[in-house]
Amino acid sequence: MSRYGFNVDNVEIVVGWDNPTQTFFGQTEVDGVPVVDTMINMGRYDIKDVYLLEKMIGFDIPGDICNKLLVDIGTSTPQTPLQKRMGEIFKPILENQK
Repeated sequence: MSRYGFNVDNVEIVVGWDNPTQTFFGQTEVDGVPVVDTMINMGRYDIKDVYLLEKMIGFDIPGDICNKLLVDIGTSTPQTPLQKRMGEIFKPILENQK
């Protein structure tokens, strides 16, 4: 799993790639209080999904972090059987976000 953080004013933003569930995730906190905690698009791996993540968290992700997310996807290890099962569990939840 990758995890990258950045701040915009008093908002702390964390985004990353979760290889076990094959999803991007985003979390935001305002003054230490969680506001958004989301994950998206199991099994999709392109820049359009990074833009969707930006929309969901409400902030632009810096270009260097976008590039790192795409590299993380390209260099991630194959899922283990347990990770594939986790993905099956999350899939119905993520499909309802569309």
